[in-house]
Amino acid sequence: MSSYANEYDDRSFWEKVRRFALKAGRHVVREALVLYYCLKDPTTPPRAKAIIVGALGYFILPFDFIPDLIPFAGFTDDLAVLIVAARTVLAHVKPEHRSRAKELLEWEWQKQTGRTGKHGGGRKTGPTTPKPGTEEYHRCVLGLEGRITAESLRERYRTLAQKYHPDKVQHLGVEFQEMAEKKLKDINAAYEYLKQKYG
Repeated sequence: MSSYANEYDDRSFWEKVRRFALKAGRHVVREALVLYYCLKDPTTPPRAKAIIVGALGYFILPFDFIPDLIPFAGFTDDLAVLIVAARTVLAHVKPEHRSRAKELLEWEWQKQTGRTGKHGGGRKTGPTTPKPGTEEYHRCVLGLEGRITAESLRERYRTLAQKYHPDKVQHLGVEFQEMAEKKLKDINAAYEYLKQKYG
């Protein structure tokens, strides 16, 4: 796997994710993203990072054992390599790596399909997003349910604003930064809307 390490760089990784997210399938992209965020974690040891770089280098490589342009079959070898790497470095994969990967995967899926579901196809398209501009929509943006108080609204806003602040996401890749910028705008708008009623 180390022989593919020279193929890896951040720009090529994100280009592959953007171009092939739908073709590769959610499972392949999720495994790649989990490894990416494990790689970017400063606490991940060098040996684990070397394994990850090799696996992601193979993922990026345009001409692997099964060409990625072959429908359905083209990413089976990528998935196998990513799974082996993920199992090898499992001790260093944290819940936060998985949650970031899941969040970004949902974001990328929504951008490319116009849907917000948690499934890659078929009739299961997940929950419907409330109509933008409504109170329900702004509650959804902030993740607020039930009774809202001025204190709970401010606390939730501070938590989310800190999570998506540019300083907090600058090391997480261009796609996550793009998502965070959009989410922060939505969070600010939702807070201002709900503050008029509850704040």
